[in-house]
Amino acid sequence: MDFRTDMAVERTDIYRKAKKLDEIPGIECVAEEISPKIKVTRVKITNEEGEKAIGKKKGNYITIDVNKINLSTDEELEQISNTFSEELKKIVDINVEKQDEMLIVGLGNLYSTPDALGSKVAKEIEVTRHIKKYLPQYIDPNERAISAVSPGVLGTTGI
Repeated sequence: MDFRTDMAVERTDIYRKAKKLDEIPGIECVAEEISPKIKVTRVKITNEEGEKAIGKKKGNYITIDVNKINLSTDEELEQISNTFSEELKKIVDINVEKQDEMLIVGLGNLYSTPDALGSKVAKEIEVTRHIKKYLPQYIDPNERAISAVSPGVLGTTGI
């Protein structure tokens, strides 16, 4: 099947409609409405049959759909941010041990608004690796060692 999208949730919907199926073998799809503005859809591809159906590798795919984000109030923006944070925390908790070090890579072009998110996020990360290593008495021993880098993109770095 030819897909014009890379998103697992959209591929699942397209495949389901094209094949007139209620469910796709090897794919679990759960949608959760957080608010009238925010919907989280989790697609889990569990086997090769699911992989072949929508052309995505086995794993978990999360889509956070926000309607009219540009018209959101401050409270709605905070709820959107919290929803994203909760989903990201779940991913980290499942895949990274509590005491493992983490490297946050903020890819993006700081000088191009639509591409600046990674660079902006990296600036906001509370890096703790150096404190944990050299001044451990000033940090909670349960705190994770975090490093961050924002290397830019080919157009600004040549890399």
